[in-house]
Amino acid sequence: MTPTTNEHHLAYQLRRLADTLANNPDNHALTWALETPDTAESDDGTIKPTAVMEKVSRFLEANPQGMSKRSVRAGVSASNEMIDLALELLQNGYIAVEPYGTAHLHTSTKPYREGAR
Repeated sequence: MTPTTNEHHLAYQLRRLADTLANNPDNHALTWALETPDTAESDDGTIKPTAVMEKVSRFLEANPQGMSKRSVRAGVSASNEMIDLALELLQNGYIAVEPYGTAHLHTSTKPYREGAR
């Protein structure tokens, strides 16, 4: 039986949750930590998947020959919806999109880093 996308996503979320919880073996106290989300809100209130944008940017930098959307989706660990949004947002100065037959090749023009402005 092959796991579904939702099952993979659930397993990923559970691993992230497990990384934020810690059990002290001496006194069995449970501690937790808050992590920054994979998305941020831009000035106009729209969601901006900054962590995914950086993953996509790094993937395209490592593949300078250009990659189709399908290849980016296969090579970056995030939901297709977040990858598509990241590709759209990165077209504002960070990636170029060129038609190639029936596909569109995405290439990096400038590295995107989550904390840089």
